[in-house]
Amino acid sequence: MDISQKLLLALVAGCFMSVGAQAAISYSNSQPYVGAKIGQFMVDDNDFDDSTAFGVYAGYNFTPEFGMEVEYVGSSEESYNVSGVNIDYDFKTYGIYGTYRYVFPNTALYSQIDLKML
Repeated sequence: MDISQKLLLALVAGCFMSVGAQAAISYSNSQPYVGAKIGQFMVDDNDFDDSTAFGVYAGYNFTPEFGMEVEYVGSSEESYNVSGVNIDYDFKTYGIYGTYRYVFPNTALYSQIDLKML
């Protein structure tokens, strides 16, 4: 293997190794984000059925550490019977949060704390 083949092989290997770094998310700039949630509202009453919860949220990081977030969570409609009366219910929640995000050094992991404002 001559020097030009070794150089070409090293260049190709170096390009493939840098692809991950080029595709990484930059936490140094402000950035918007959106997401979805799904879960279950657990009601502390044996007469109620637990309903499925679903939601969406969106936020904006003003700095790598601080941001704001809005959220909506709703539930499926459920019903229960009390003394022969059928009652329908569903839950809806709205929220506005201030967020603090701690990014662990040398990783893509972070921990986020939401401070409810509304």
